[in-house]
Amino acid sequence: MMKNKKVLISTYVCNTLEVYDFILGGVLIPYISHLFFPINNKFLVLLAGSLTFLVGFVLRPIGGIFFGYIGDTFGRKKALLLSIFGMAIATLLTGLLPTYETISIFAPISLVVLRMIQGFCLGGEGQGANVFVMEHSKDVRSGLIGGILATSNGTAALLAFGITSFSLSGALGE
Repeated sequence: MMKNKKVLISTYVCNTLEVYDFILGGVLIPYISHLFFPINNKFLVLLAGSLTFLVGFVLRPIGGIFFGYIGDTFGRKKALLLSIFGMAIATLLTGLLPTYETISIFAPISLVVLRMIQGFCLGGEGQGANVFVMEHSKDVRSGLIGGILATSNGTAALLAFGITSFSLSGALGE
C-alpha cells in the first residue's frame, strides 16, 4: 500500500495518543473540575471545566497555521516532532498539576494555559501528520491512506471513553 508503512503506522499511533490525551480532558470534566474550580454551584463547576476544554479547540486552527508554516519553512518532520513534543510536555504537566486547594488560583490558570498549549499543538500535529503521511505515500491509493489515518481520531475517542468507563465502573478493583 505504501512505500514506507512505518510512516503510516507510527503516525497513526502517535495521532491516536495525542487525540486520546486531548479528548480525555473533556471526558473527565465531571470528575475533576471541582479540583480546579472550587465553586459551590455544580453547574458552574461543570461550566468552568467545559470552557477550559473549549479553549483547546479554539487554538487548534491557530496551531495548524503556525505548524503548517514551520513545516513549509523548516520541514514537515521538524514541525511534526515539535508539535508532538509540545503536546507531550503540556500533557505531562497537566497530570502533575496541583489542585486549587494546594496552589489556589494558579491551579485553574495553569490548567487553562496547558489546555491552550495542548490545543495549539494538536492543531499542528493533526494536520501535520496528514501532510507528512501523504507526502510519503507514493501510491495511487492516497485516499485510502488518508482515510486510514483519519480513523485514528475515532480510535482515540473510543479509547478515551472506553478506558474511562472501565476505570470508573470499578472494574479495576478500586
